[in-house]
Amino acid sequence: MLTTLAGPVTRLARRYTFLLTSLAVILCPATLLAAYPSLPDIPLVNDYGVFARAQGMGGAHVAACEDISALFFNPAGLALLKRPELAVGLSHLTSEISTTWSGNTLLSSAGATRLNSLGMAYPFPTFRGSFVVAGGYGRPNSMDYDYARTSGSENILVTERGGAGPLAGGVAVDVSPNVSVGGSFQILSGSSRRTFLDEYPLAPVESLSTRERIDDSDISGWGLSLGALFKAGKPFKAGITVQFPQHYFFEGTQTVTETRLGHVTQDSLSSYEEVRFEDEITLPFSFSSGISFSVPYLTLAFDASYTDWTELDYAGPLKVGNFYAYKPTVDLRFGQELTLPWLPVRLRAGYAIEPISYKLLLGDEATIVKDKTVFSAGAGIILEDSITLDVAYTQSSFERAIAGFSEKDTAKKLFLSFAYRF
Repeated sequence: MLTTLAGPVTRLARRYTFLLTSLAVILCPATLLAAYPSLPDIPLVNDYGVFARAQGMGGAHVAACEDISALFFNPAGLALLKRPELAVGLSHLTSEISTTWSGNTLLSSAGATRLNSLGMAYPFPTFRGSFVVAGGYGRPNSMDYDYARTSGSENILVTERGGAGPLAGGVAVDVSPNVSVGGSFQILSGSSRRTFLDEYPLAPVESLSTRERIDDSDISGWGLSLGALFKAGKPFKAGITVQFPQHYFFEGTQTVTETRLGHVTQDSLSSYEEVRFEDEITLPFSFSSGISFSVPYLTLAFDASYTDWTELDYAGPLKVGNFYAYKPTVDLRFGQELTLPWLPVRLRAGYAIEPISYKLLLGDEATIVKDKTVFSAGAGIILEDSITLDVAYTQSSFERAIAGFSEKDTAKKLFLSFAYRF
């Protein structure tokens, strides 16, 4: 439902207007902003990542998780915990977006430091096997970025700060000596504030129109994931996780202010509008599987994740006619961890291929010049068998284009995690 202080409109018009303006401005990156009508590219489909150990291994953690991070990668892995654990993590993001329009290139960058993860797990005493309960918070969906683009006479500037993530509770049990199962229920929450500034000349008089759009949005929702972990012989583990559809609800205010600057003097305020909106979006099923191989001093891990993004639901699939805005993707992640025998230090490295699921750019089908790839490195220090300090660095990039316009996105992330086992 959408209500506006400017006056009543029909329900159909409200629905269409919100899809092409409110949701686009709140959720989509700037590839959409000057191309109405179009459909939004939703950042909630992009996983920012949580926990330094996992990110140092390229995110390959479905079978390799053995700490509180299992709550977010494979809840069945919680069953491996033998001692209570408390963990907290921070992250720092530096993003750069380069846009080129008809030979004009602009580079914009943003940085933000956030609480990335927080959790606690407690293994209850059992006669055999394992029974572990855990709770925690993760922030895998970041909305921190700045964006600038010019088309010669028109300038677009976007600034957004915010994010969304789950407050999760999970449980895991051993159902046999070699099989563990677990589940996690997620309460989704977050917020976003975006400022969108569009400057363009007006004809026939020599004047400049400036349109500023500010969106404040509260995000809520829920989700569920189930997982299993198979310990097939001492060196091997295999895992599978099913993330059920996540339901997001959005509520907030959009204000639009437009002014005109004449050749000599500035005109008075020409228009102002304030809009209240409420709506929802549902992300599709996601299936992940992984294997890990561990021998003394070395762990290798591999994950594969499949998501059919054509099933992303905003009052039905996101389509332009019979053309889906999204496509199915298969993400591949590789990681390794090397324990130094003479020091309580673990060294990590990883690599991931995460194909771009969004097919449009400025309303047209984009050519993927370079799909998203992620390189990672990290290290961990174990102190007195109770305290673990982990750090990881990742760098990702992708590039896409249409005729006359291209966009290159680079993100650098630093993760720091601290864990204490009682």
